[in-house]
Amino acid sequence: MTSGVSADHPGVNELFALLAYGEVAAFYRLTDEARMAPNLLGRINMASMAAAEMNHYEVLRDALEHQGSRRGARDDEVRLGAGELPPADHTRARGWKRW
Repeated sequence: MTSGVSADHPGVNELFALLAYGEVAAFYRLTDEARMAPNLLGRINMASMAAAEMNHYEVLRDALEHQGSRRGARDDEVRLGAGELPPADHTRARGWKRW
């Protein structure tokens, strides 16, 4: 089965830019969560997840650059389209599972 949208469709770059912004936002959220973890193992696990999110961002950034797009997570239109996320302390978990 093939998709009806080609890889060079302008919407693909728009989608990748939006996803890239989401990955950067997730990275910062996870680094905030890592600081709040109750112990070292929790901080390490959260930091590892944050690193994975940054890796996802880099894959999307590289794909955008390969397509010749200069758009990325820094693009104001993407940030406005994604909406501003509430600060992490507004969405803090009620408690941490003890490791």
